[in-house]
Amino acid sequence: MSTIVTLIIFEFLLLLYSEAFHCYNCASTLPSNISKDAQRAFKTILYSTFMVPPVDRSCVNSDDVEFRTVKQINCSPDDQCIKITVRQKDLQFVMRGCQALIYRDKMISIDVECRHDQSPSICHCTGNLIADNDNDDNVINLPVSKFPEPDCKYHVRFYNRNGSELKRQVEIGEPVYHHWTCSYKQQQNGLFCILVNNCTISNPRPDSLPVPIIDEYGCSLFPIIMPHVEYNGDLEGGLQTNVFLLDIDQ
Repeated sequence: MSTIVTLIIFEFLLLLYSEAFHCYNCASTLPSNISKDAQRAFKTILYSTFMVPPVDRSCVNSDDVEFRTVKQINCSPDDQCIKITVRQKDLQFVMRGCQALIYRDKMISIDVECRHDQSPSICHCTGNLIADNDNDDNVINLPVSKFPEPDCKYHVRFYNRNGSELKRQVEIGEPVYHHWTCSYKQQQNGLFCILVNNCTISNPRPDSLPVPIIDEYGCSLFPIIMPHVEYNGDLEGGLQTNVFLLDIDQ
């Protein structure tokens, strides 16, 4: 057992809209209840028209909790995210990606609409990560341009978010508040938000390994001693806790 002193190293992910944007990049699996000949015929047509993205069984349903694990791809600023859906009775096949990368030689007719009640359906989005709603009236198109980066700061305060900034050594049991803030002067219309995630604690000893304490989704792994981060608006987050020691087997 080794005692890990409460030197808390927080890394946080700032979600920004930038000059390039991201699209989900995947293709759903072929239905297993169709014949092998039908699968081969479908693949022949599919691969002759498209640069098929990697297969991911979570590609179809964005409501599935595992959909967040679908890989993403960077698209050029003048490109679009695209979602192509083919339906027949109870069967459904979906592809997602950057429009410029998914077609081989020629585009499918632009007359194909984005509708959940027809097949095929082709949906486009010029913002980050195409939505899984087949009604293009509900897809938010964000401007593709370069925005100023926010100025982000991290402080440890005494007791709560209004407390003074701590610049001294602390003792076990003292109440502290971990505080993250971001600001940007040129844009005031809520285009940015922050997510605190991938946080670790470690001992300053060279042989000490960092121990995860907040996961990639921003959830505390030890909620009894380290509560979940609470957000006060889009650009401020924090959590209140007491200074502690943590014993971890390494």
